[in-house]
Amino acid sequence: AEHGRSTKEAAAAALKCPGPAIMDGLVLKAVMQFCSSATSETLRTNCLATILSYVRGEGSQSLLDLVVALGPQLNALDIDQRQRAIKLLSRAVEHAPLNGAVNASTISHLLDFFCARMKDYACAADVLDGLHVLVALRLSSAQLAQMSAVLLEQSDLRSLPQKERHAALSLVLVISQTGDDPASTSTDESSEAIADAALIGGVKPVRMLLLGLRAFDGEKDPRNLLLFLQLVRTLCLRCEQLQEVGFAEVVEEVYEALSCYFPIAFTPPPNDPHGITRQHLLQAWLRALKASHRFAPLVVPLLIQHLNE
Repeated sequence: AEHGRSTKEAAAAALKCPGPAIMDGLVLKAVMQFCSSATSETLRTNCLATILSYVRGEGSQSLLDLVVALGPQLNALDIDQRQRAIKLLSRAVEHAPLNGAVNASTISHLLDFFCARMKDYACAADVLDGLHVLVALRLSSAQLAQMSAVLLEQSDLRSLPQKERHAALSLVLVISQTGDDPASTSTDESSEAIADAALIGGVKPVRMLLLGLRAFDGEKDPRNLLLFLQLVRTLCLRCEQLQEVGFAEVVEEVYEALSCYFPIAFTPPPNDPHGITRQHLLQAWLRALKASHRFAPLVVPLLIQHLNE
């Protein structure tokens, strides 16, 4: 976060949205009270309702006004203030009417903003919430590539707490499942559309597989591990589906990352509310390896070795 800059200028620059916020005085007061540490939870809930009503009624421009109004809090040195400000913006984005080409510019600005804020790890949970909302919209291939790069190349996701890692895994999984099925792409469609259908999250499939593998390498929490194995399976299946050039060359690296988890050494704690068992993890591990026949020559010797032991 660029805390040294003029607060309103920094917020406006992040969205390329110059000028002061234009919003009703009561709404502006609600914004300030929501972010204040002195505000009670009851009042904060009421402030949120006021702000969300404003956003739903005023449309996409209200989000840009909100970002500018939040400038001092978004760039505050106090972590709690920044967290509340980004949480408020994420909730506002979730409730704003953003569908339609008329809002393409607003969506682009918001994507730039949230991607830039991923560097503020203390606020990662709320930033990821905002990105989750945006990825549910029909983003372009370039925008998906921007989000993928920020998450998998420019952020140290492994340093985040468990909950935030889980949110990041969920987001990358959604990105990996976003896009057109190449088999359903008509030959009458533009060459650009056909090329986009051969991408995952705006990235070539093998590259996306390696980025995802390396970004979450060494994950041990069972809740996150289930998502990680699902992500690997999804990406490997897509590489096979597209007959992606270069997949054969990276199979061994993928296998090495997965083989570290076998045999599954996990005993759920008593009264575990998540209900994850060793069998769940083993099944997810096997499904990941069954995503491609190319893993067979590598995994069979491993299984035989452990059977002999």
